[in-house]
Amino acid sequence: MFNVSYDGEKSYYYILTYDIKDKKTENRVYTIMRKAAISLQKSVYVFPDSDYQLQKLHREILQTINTKKDDLRIYKVACNINAVTIGKNYSSEGILIY
Repeated sequence: MFNVSYDGEKSYYYILTYDIKDKKTENRVYTIMRKAAISLQKSVYVFPDSDYQLQKLHREILQTINTKKDDLRIYKVACNINAVTIGKNYSSEGILIY
């Protein structure tokens, strides 16, 4: 069991996940996401920025993907959550895992 919290003043952040069918499109989305969010796993990111910045990111991804074939999901999550992991724990800048 571990607790994930954001090192900021917000009470929530966003989890973004995607499933992209075309490899070129997936690489473009990966590049966009890597610049804007913190990777938790392959195609799973945490986005601790403002709602406005999220809307900009969302628009950029929507212009890149094929909405009939690809899937983008955005979840609003409270900053302090408990989660269970199996396997290697991952920690990245701005995220505390303990």
